[in-house]
Amino acid sequence: LVKSIVVFALLALWPAGLEARWKIPGYVRQWQVLDTVHFRIHYPRGDEELALLAARFAEEAHARFRRVLRKPTREVIPVFVFASTQDFAAGNILPATVGENVGGFSDFFRRRVVVPFAGDYASFRHVLAHEIAHAFQFQILPGPFYNAYPLWLLEGMCEYLTLGWDQATEAYVRDLVLHNRLPRLSDLNQGRVRRGYDFYKVGQAVLWYMAQEWGEERIGHFLKELGATGDLNVAFRSSFELSPEEFEIRWLAFLEERYAPARAALIQQQDPRSRIV
Repeated sequence: LVKSIVVFALLALWPAGLEARWKIPGYVRQWQVLDTVHFRIHYPRGDEELALLAARFAEEAHARFRRVLRKPTREVIPVFVFASTQDFAAGNILPATVGENVGGFSDFFRRRVVVPFAGDYASFRHVLAHEIAHAFQFQILPGPFYNAYPLWLLEGMCEYLTLGWDQATEAYVRDLVLHNRLPRLSDLNQGRVRRGYDFYKVGQAVLWYMAQEWGEERIGHFLKELGATGDLNVAFRSSFELSPEEFEIRWLAFLEERYAPARAALIQQQDPRSRIV
């Protein structure tokens, strides 16, 4: 997984993401700017093709997020793109060293998105769109952002909006369900997860369930209700007519029903009587 990081939460949630030492860039970059309708793309001189690609991916993501979230952006979003992960790590947008596990980040305070191109177009598109989804969240949810909203919602929403329900996430969530390791919604709210990855992928499963049961537009309604009230319980009741506990029960039942055939096959496979000697 290429992890994205929201700058305000970086030190608290992923201590390995930033190291407490200052860095000296190998050279001073000459930045150029490509303006689109909704973005200002900053890119190093000589990387015009990468900038054009980022502009196309960004506008495509913006169109989807605006439709689902029903939220026209109020401001042009600054995007900084680097031509390699090495340049990204050496860049001086953040003064501290960026760890290898960071594939991009969103800066809540300066409302900007920063991503590198790691050589894979699909990954670049995903990470860029994921960070732009954070930019939409910044405009819908009032600050201060740190520790104010569930991480499963922030990251899971970005994953769902950019990937939908992809095969890799399906396989990951199915494995958690079949081996009884799936975090409950209450676990996610309290940060009780085995891996930080669960905030992304299990959160994505929650958002996918919302879309399946109530339609994608209800996701935007839920986010706006949370921003307006600051109360997760109120947002759930207003959006789904369910308490978080009732929502959790229905979500878990939905996943159990979906993976019931796989669970039956796994039980049969583990039954010694089903083995051929």
